[in-house]
Amino acid sequence: MSVNKIPPKVVALEKYEETGILYSDFTDLTTAVGNYTCKFTLPVGFNIVRATVANVTGFTGDTTAVITVGDGSDVDRLNTGTPSVVATIGGVDLGVPSGTVVVATAFKPVLTVTGGADFTSISAGQLDIQVYGYQVL
Repeated sequence: MSVNKIPPKVVALEKYEETGILYSDFTDLTTAVGNYTCKFTLPVGFNIVRATVANVTGFTGDTTAVITVGDGSDVDRLNTGTPSVVATIGGVDLGVPSGTVVVATAFKPVLTVTGGADFTSISAGQLDIQVYGYQVL
């Protein structure tokens, strides 16, 4: 019988964050939806663990505003559900990723806020986004 000793891998925990994203930074898709593409890029090999939004100043002027975080193709790859961002709150856990967690092609996360009517009816709002994960080195 032979035993193979496998050397441990180094795991580097990381947080990508963008702050002060205003409702006016979102591109109105001429529907109830507005999109915002983050300035940071999640690199190849990054393992997505969780996404959160913080320092939410309510996206108001509409009866509803919910958020998803995707990769440009899968609108909710980085979260589960459609959490509300109508109220002013300290933070919202967006749940576990609903898509593939290991990044095969680098991408900038895309935030999608959907209101109850045309996106232009949303007249206020701001938030910060955080994406947590790790690289195996």
